[in-house]
Amino acid sequence: MRLAEFLLEKHHLSDIPLRDINYQFIRDFEMHLLIARGNKQSTIAQNLILLN
Repeated sequence: MRLAEFLLEKHHLSDIPLRDINYQFIRDFEMHLLIARGNKQSTIAQNLILLN
């Protein structure tokens, strides 16, 4: 999953407590999907839905 890759690449973590997922974390993940992975908005939305 892209979230696991993001955590490892950007935060050097394999897991993160739910309490640490905030708006800035989600925005950083979104930008990672857009810029580093070249995903389109529909793919980004599908990944963000999993955080819901």
